[in-house]
Amino acid sequence: PYGAGIYVFDSTIFNMTGGTIENNTASVNAGAICAFANNGSPTINITKGEIKNNTNTGVDINPAFVSDQEFNGGAIYIGENCKLFITKAIINNNKNEQSFLDNRIQDKGMSANGIGLCPNSKFYMTNGGAIYNNNYNDGADILFIPVSTNIPLQKDAQLYISNYSLGGGTYNWTNLFNKRILYGNQKINESDKLSFVSHLSNTDIEKAEKEAKVIITNNVSKAIYGGGAIMCNGTFTMGTYGGLKITKTVIGEVDEDIKFNFTITLDDITINGKYGDVYFENGIGKVELTDEESVTVNNLPSGVSYDVKEEETSKFNTIISKKGKGIIDDTIINVEFINMNINPLKYGIKIEKQIKNNNKSDKIFKFELKTDNEDGVVLPQNNILSISGSSYATFDDIIFYKPGTYTFTINEINENLSNYKYDLSTWKVVIDVELENEDLVIKSIKYLKDDKEYDNIVFINEYVKNPQTFDKTILSIICLVSLIIMFVVIKLRYKKIKN
Repeated sequence: PYGAGIYVFDSTIFNMTGGTIENNTASVNAGAICAFANNGSPTINITKGEIKNNTNTGVDINPAFVSDQEFNGGAIYIGENCKLFITKAIINNNKNEQSFLDNRIQDKGMSANGIGLCPNSKFYMTNGGAIYNNNYNDGADILFIPVSTNIPLQKDAQLYISNYSLGGGTYNWTNLFNKRILYGNQKINESDKLSFVSHLSNTDIEKAEKEAKVIITNNVSKAIYGGGAIMCNGTFTMGTYGGLKITKTVIGEVDEDIKFNFTITLDDITINGKYGDVYFENGIGKVELTDEESVTVNNLPSGVSYDVKEEETSKFNTIISKKGKGIIDDTIINVEFINMNINPLKYGIKIEKQIKNNNKSDKIFKFELKTDNEDGVVLPQNNILSISGSSYATFDDIIFYKPGTYTFTINEINENLSNYKYDLSTWKVVIDVELENEDLVIKSIKYLKDDKEYDNIVFINEYVKNPQTFDKTILSIICLVSLIIMFVVIKLRYKKIKN
């Protein structure tokens, strides 16, 4: 394997935070950067810089014999068990001068001008990057090769494509046959034609270029199985990635030696190896923590779902989790597990919905519960409440695990239903919680709107009939009268002409 500019191997970590890699030429693997693993899992992190005008000639490729060497990138090659992370990048104006020749892979003439993905690739594309205008010889911006001559489709291959680019643009993906393609997780099988062509508007491209920190452009691959910019045979995250910080807190006396065991389950079984402080195998990581101890998981692709669970222990019968389940975004999500010997306090806030001028309305209205309190309280996982028409409803229980004064806000979500005027009030709920005889109790609750206290929470919407909308009966009468008048006028004119 070769990387004419940089060669990253085994357990090496290469961080590119600026500079330019340009005008390099290699015969195999990559013109600029090559990652290859005999032992370990090399990682490349690119957060800033330019990679341009690099070439992979592919001259060592023998079309009659296919091996790992067949997969080549004009700029970057990511080998098996290797990882590439690129953020705030634009990939444009790259080209692959060869087309895939194996009819089992794609129809003749297809080529990956931007990114080529091998049969065992794991590719995650979020809205932290942009790919466009890699259209040499009507090729694709992204092309997944589901099978090679001697490498079958791998069961752990994954392909996630975002419909939104850096800067908020919309791709409106099609394949090379101009058929619209749904974004998100892609189903992969050996007969799929997984080609992706970007259709970003000029305005969206301008937005992406303003935010871009990484530029990968004007690179060329001349290999049969090549990606004009990047060829991936490992794991490639383009855009954003984040992680988890998992913390254990114990309320009450605790033995310093007691340990709490956690299991982190990701919905991507291809995640293996060490990510921050945690080692994963098939998307599952194990963690052991003591009181006030924490671990951090880094470099998880955005969009991956996670579920953190704690094993129960007889010494602490109550376990409360904060953000124990969710989806990885581009931040480090704080996950907290709280153990306590006392029972927590649970309370659901009740609200009323009234609709003026239309008591029979069955329209759905939604309300959101929020709090700025980060300690001592856990909001319900579903903090959105729906009410049909004029009625009452109660939010799922809030959990309190410490004494204190807690403030919550409730607002109606304006979904712009026609003919309805929304109540834009903000209600504040102030709850005082105290500890009595080792039990948490509510001492007082206040419902406030515009700093005035009320007995309960009421949102009042108003139904406003469109003044330009006529009742069908009235409209029919008007039409009939108009016809009669027209008939009388015509008849009178006819008589006048006759006389």
